[in-house]
Amino acid sequence: FGSSTFPLFASSELRSNAAMLEANTTTVDPCVTSTISTYDLGLHIGGVFIVLAGSLLGVMSTLLGLHCPRLRLPLLVVSVGKAAGTGIILCCAMIHMLQPAAASFASSCMPSAFNEDYPAFAYLFALLAVLFMYTLEYVLGTLHVNHSEPSPEKVVTETEQSLLMRILAASSTELGMSVHSVIIGLTTGLASDDEFRVLVAALFFHQLFEGMGLGSRLATKSVGFGTDLALALFFSATGPAGMAAGAALLAQGGINTNGQTFLLWQGTCDSIAAGLLLYIGFSMLQGDFNKDLALFGNVGKVALFLGLWLGVGALAILGLYL
Repeated sequence: FGSSTFPLFASSELRSNAAMLEANTTTVDPCVTSTISTYDLGLHIGGVFIVLAGSLLGVMSTLLGLHCPRLRLPLLVVSVGKAAGTGIILCCAMIHMLQPAAASFASSCMPSAFNEDYPAFAYLFALLAVLFMYTLEYVLGTLHVNHSEPSPEKVVTETEQSLLMRILAASSTELGMSVHSVIIGLTTGLASDDEFRVLVAALFFHQLFEGMGLGSRLATKSVGFGTDLALALFFSATGPAGMAAGAALLAQGGINTNGQTFLLWQGTCDSIAAGLLLYIGFSMLQGDFNKDLALFGNVGKVALFLGLWLGVGALAILGLYL
């Protein structure tokens, strides 16, 4: 009896110990950098140029139509493109910036002050960015001297104010999209080969559509071809620069994208950028979009709304991957 039950007891104990050992070995700390088994540097370098091409194609397609008369498109096509750009900016702010920012702050790797004590930091920073933009525009608006009678000084002041407001509108859009492009490029550059192939395709269209949104904003608030071109080139370089930085960091030992420092930096930058783009997007919706609606009949109005919704839909679908 004893000899027959001992093996059963022993095998049961061994199975229990084996199960405990397997559980201990399969438990992975989510806040520790994961090891990338396959990383083809040549593939990642090629991806940098693919994303660069998408960024340039998107942002230059609208700018060239504005500054080159031979490439100028019909007014309805330009207006539909501007409407799509407005939708792209709004969707980018909500789905590609604010949602990831909230996820970063809510991560279990963050201190409890961010994910338990006060889980609304992402929305707070976005709101502060909106209020900052409104306050800044108001302060700049008050710089205009209100003369009761026309005078050369008044003309100069209005011209300078208009230029200053256009620069503010263009640079704030540039800032919001460029910061986001650096972050998403960095995380893409740190991906393994299998993930990278999917991400670089999604990032190509992501930068293409964001470039169209930025280009439509620059076209609306143009401050001259030279400045517009400089802003366009700077934006086009941000995504590839982030990817190159990711590859360089990985070559030097990698970066912990689940660490508190990275999550705090990503959440703060993305939430502030989301607030900037939300303010800009809704300003475009209330301003440029409404003005364009007044220029066309019913068919043109339908086309403008379709452009707006298609811009939102395109970036929303890309939210599945980025």
